[in-house]
Amino acid sequence: MKAIGLGLGGMALAMLVGCASTAPEAAPDPILNPMGVPEVAPEDAESLIPPIIEAERQAIANRPFTLPETFALGDWERMVVGVNPYRVTTASKDATLAQLRLLDDTIRAELAKLKRFDLREYTGDDAGDCTHVAVWRTSLALAPGTKGALALNGSVDFRLTNAKTRLPVEELSFAVWTVAKNPKDLNPAIKRVGALVAVRLAQTLAATAPCGGKILACEDAEAMTMEGGSLQGIYEGQQMLVYAVVDGVALPLAYADAKPGTTRTNLTLWKFNDAEPLAKAVLDALRDDADAYAKYGLNAIAVGDPLPPVWRYKAKQLQGTNP
Repeated sequence: MKAIGLGLGGMALAMLVGCASTAPEAAPDPILNPMGVPEVAPEDAESLIPPIIEAERQAIANRPFTLPETFALGDWERMVVGVNPYRVTTASKDATLAQLRLLDDTIRAELAKLKRFDLREYTGDDAGDCTHVAVWRTSLALAPGTKGALALNGSVDFRLTNAKTRLPVEELSFAVWTVAKNPKDLNPAIKRVGALVAVRLAQTLAATAPCGGKILACEDAEAMTMEGGSLQGIYEGQQMLVYAVVDGVALPLAYADAKPGTTRTNLTLWKFNDAEPLAKAVLDALRDDADAYAKYGLNAIAVGDPLPPVWRYKAKQLQGTNP
């Protein structure tokens, strides 16, 4: 089991569409959009976060053209994470049973806000059609802080398991803490601890299966459309690595900005791997004939922090409450 601190930096086939504005599909895609949310084209999508594309580019400007360490071809399917509330345990000598329930409820509620994966509760031994199962054990304790304040410390053991093979995917332990200003009412502090735990677990889940998808259409070498959108956790400005598959090997081509719709995303390529001869040959072919994208099996996968900046900001705010 590895210990990780709190430091934070965050599909199946779709209809073939072009980069130009297109009409929504007649019916929601049952795989990309299982909840039947109204389809929104990337061109019509409202910003999910304030414009931060320049900052997102700067975050990876010096990053070499390398794929994520956990990369595997096609490894971007949406995660369906099952949580059995009866196997999630919390212990404390300083909090009541109701407060411990509040902690677990907060963790699950915050996790459910991230669209990168589908969080479901189940009971018994059968997790149904979940792809993964998550279990965590959390403990709380009050301790003296600075300037007469109290610190509410939480420690977490987390285990993520493949629901089909029952093999562990990730195990980690970490600690979070925040100020408990009123020892008679720990609820606000417990909610802050729960939110911090959720952000850390969400980062782990998202990093386990990065967002990505197949390139569905190519206007030119600088503008493409990818399957997968905001429902799969892709956010506006997120940096994606576009790659080709040549003889079964992934070949990084370029970095791109994402502008997601509901189940598809427009990509603007801005940094190209022209220094690599084979990559340059593919890029030149795309520059000559955009329709060549199908020949090279183009895909894209998220790079850098797997969580939206709004979550990073939230975590920073919560960390600022530490004594």
